[in-house]
Amino acid sequence: MINGHGDDYFNFNHIEINFSSNVYQSPAIPALQQYLAGQLHLITRYPEPDAASLKQLLSETYHISGQKLWITNGAIEAIYLIAQAFQNQRATILAPTFSEYADASRIHNLTIQYIYNIDEFKGDSELFWLCNPNNPTGIYWDDETLIALFKQYPQTTFVVDESYLAFVQSARKNFFPYQHLPNVITLHSLTKCFAIPGLRLGYFSASKQLIQRISHYAMPWSVNQLAIEAGKFLTKHKEKFAVPLIDLLKKRENLCDAINQISRLSTLPTQTHFFLVHIQNETITASELKKILGEEYGILIRDCANFEGLTPYYFRIATQKKEANESLINALQMIFN
Repeated sequence: MINGHGDDYFNFNHIEINFSSNVYQSPAIPALQQYLAGQLHLITRYPEPDAASLKQLLSETYHISGQKLWITNGAIEAIYLIAQAFQNQRATILAPTFSEYADASRIHNLTIQYIYNIDEFKGDSELFWLCNPNNPTGIYWDDETLIALFKQYPQTTFVVDESYLAFVQSARKNFFPYQHLPNVITLHSLTKCFAIPGLRLGYFSASKQLIQRISHYAMPWSVNQLAIEAGKFLTKHKEKFAVPLIDLLKKRENLCDAINQISRLSTLPTQTHFFLVHIQNETITASELKKILGEEYGILIRDCANFEGLTPYYFRIATQKKEANESLINALQMIFN
């Protein structure tokens, strides 16, 4: 899907506050910009075909074999490579969730079945797509639950997209808890918590055998040199740029409370900084609300009508700074009250 995602600010003349993207506006950006400015001379030569230096650094930092890692042009490249490696087979998708799992599966001729509760899975597909925590719902499954599922169905390969793991307070500290399991692929994104979606950088971890199977379809130089340098810089200084999660989730709690006080709006439970809002009584669609907020208030939200399993009366917002959150509340009060 080329279009239909969040952060489509380019469709409006003037967006001042963006709630549609789940990217956290990290303080890493000024320091990263300064560092990359000194690396511009590197664009005069080809990058490493497989981003080997970044892979080695991740291996050393997180104590995982480099043979169990593969660097990609954002997590999105990993999704399409995995679908290609499992082409013409069967895929299960736990919905509602990120639409690219289905799009990548369709392009590579996988037969798709949707389930809406993790307990519905019966092991009847070769591939299982799971976003944890889930986009757009913010639901998070703990390791104990997932590992039991993975072991119950060893013939299924599970893809666990952990792009938003840094935004879950109860999440584990072990970065690679599934590396001993032969049927699990974990997606990792550096764009969400470091606010670098324009650089397109991610990676996935899996068994050596799965890495070989999937990377067979990878093209050389998919990750550009500046993205590689950014990945190394952020990995080396990751503690300095950690998400202030307690403060961020407190702001989310306050934001949810305020929205729930507005007539015809209710928030859904979440364990992350982003969450769904339901427009009750079907008085206005999320698409119509998005247009009003964008054109009249300069505020952008995520219309969730194109998520499998959601109606046109759901939208998603990601918590921002206090002043931005207050602007959204004021605008919603004007519209609904």
